[in-house]
Amino acid sequence: MNAENDLDPRSCGAGVSLSTGLVLLVVFAIVVAFWDLGGGPALGDHEAIVAQSAREMCESGEWLIPHFNGDPFIRKPPGQTWLVVLASYVVDPPEVARPVSVLAARAPSAAAAVLTVLMVWALGKMLFGPRTALVAGAIMACCAATLFFSHNAQTEMLLTLFITAAFACFYRASRGPEGRQVAMAGFYAALGLGMLAKAPLPLAMVGVPLFLYWFVTVPLSKLLGDRDVATGARPSLGSLVIEQLWAVRWMLPGLMIFFLLAVPWPVYAWYKVPNALELWRTEFLDRYQGLLKEKPFWYYLPMLFAIVVPFSLSLPEALVAPFIARYRRDRAGLLYVWTWAVVQLVFLSTSAFKRPHYLLPLTPALSLLLAPVIDRLFFHELKSDRRLVRLSLLAIFGAAVVGGVVFIAYTIRKEPTVLWAAWTAMVITLVGVAVACRLFWRERREACLVTILCTTLLAFSWAWTALGRSDFDNDEIRLVAELERLSIGANDKITWAVGRPDSRLSYYGGSHIKALYTAEELASRRRGRLEVSDDLLLEGVARVVDRLKSDEEEYFIFEAEDLAFFRQLVDVEYREVVRVAAKRKGPAKSLVVITNKWNMGEEEDRLAG
Repeated sequence: MNAENDLDPRSCGAGVSLSTGLVLLVVFAIVVAFWDLGGGPALGDHEAIVAQSAREMCESGEWLIPHFNGDPFIRKPPGQTWLVVLASYVVDPPEVARPVSVLAARAPSAAAAVLTVLMVWALGKMLFGPRTALVAGAIMACCAATLFFSHNAQTEMLLTLFITAAFACFYRASRGPEGRQVAMAGFYAALGLGMLAKAPLPLAMVGVPLFLYWFVTVPLSKLLGDRDVATGARPSLGSLVIEQLWAVRWMLPGLMIFFLLAVPWPVYAWYKVPNALELWRTEFLDRYQGLLKEKPFWYYLPMLFAIVVPFSLSLPEALVAPFIARYRRDRAGLLYVWTWAVVQLVFLSTSAFKRPHYLLPLTPALSLLLAPVIDRLFFHELKSDRRLVRLSLLAIFGAAVVGGVVFIAYTIRKEPTVLWAAWTAMVITLVGVAVACRLFWRERREACLVTILCTTLLAFSWAWTALGRSDFDNDEIRLVAELERLSIGANDKITWAVGRPDSRLSYYGGSHIKALYTAEELASRRRGRLEVSDDLLLEGVARVVDRLKSDEEEYFIFEAEDLAFFRQLVDVEYREVVRVAAKRKGPAKSLVVITNKWNMGEEEDRLAG
């Protein structure tokens, strides 16, 4: 492919200038990130932890140590919680009974998503040029990971923003002495703020890839690419590593910024909260080593394709692009983001404890890897055989149809209550795919790319809003309604009998629902065990029995299978207050509330009054 056959690199195609393209990108990212932010599905369990902690922070005025259900919550730093509190002051009316709405809880993630798109664009401009940078930003804006996590109150989107900013600042500093000090100050500030978002993960997710890039990728690329002008000889690997080691000296100024941002809060938390070190050891080291829960090494590999939908088909070529001749012009930049993506993936894969949302910080790197591939596909002249193109387009549409059928079949089996929403989302997707394929065949490839972006946004926005109007995954919220009907609430003692209480009960119900064991107490007693020990289990059973027999009124929440196991272990009288069927998970996961045998609830309270 020759450069003269490409579209003008100063335009986005179809007569759109690069400056107009940037404005459109920003508008698109804002629409994507803030679409129906206060609607959609109810907050999930982990989202509600952030929201409830922010609410308790607003109510108590304790700004340094977040609390959840009245207990210190220091599993993660308070960066996201602080931003949610700030958002609540901005978007929630002052007379609201319970501060921190769903909109306030999710707003920081939406804002972080928009800023991450801009950071991807800025880094892409340095790596590949202005048009490919816009392509990278568009990929980041509409990929599945951004669509979901921009609407999620967890800290992952904020962490991704700071990790992306750190990589962008470091690359800017490595380009030359001009502006280097400012760029390195930005690097350390981003790294420190990342630690306030989710320490200590940024140290590994940024430090390890950059170390290997600086001392492995750069020397090897120079070794294979550079020759001495006079002799034609290649430099030795040792001399190149020494050269990189000597260059580290300009990276050190600004390090104090990192320490000032990252160190004070954990020191303060360690001083104020008993057993903080044991909790952090369990939360970080035990999780990484697989002492709590274990997933196979390859767990993340199929998810790479899921997080970059709708550009998944181009991902294999993007992952090998640094080593393909037609991307030689972009090789230096591709190697930078390739090291970023691959090292993070390997690091996360070596951890036995895996969760899908841990992959989010890879999304900017994958978007940048995909950008030259998508740019070539939609903005450069293609010399493929037209019959092959037609067969490929037919295969893509056929795969979309098969995928839609599988999606509907899964919905019928697992989520029949939202089948109506699934049908509409599938129709939107198939129509969009058909139109995009037709446009590509007719050589209107810029319009094809726009169709892909708009179809993704339309399908997501419909599904998101539709789920918010459904009863999807609302078992805990239905339990809240039942407890309110029975006048069981903030003035009652409620305990989650097994494990950690689902935070949605506290957030939507306004009650402090305690666990049988505090997080700090449990962390100091279960190190090295994949399951809770028998001694700890029997002690917990004894606690419940003693409190059911006591004269103090208390309510316990069990899942049905746990209550059945409890009844097998002990013979104690109690009164079942309410049972809420689990529509998605089956009868074994139904939520059951029990109390003391003598406790007749509000009827008894009224008689006593």
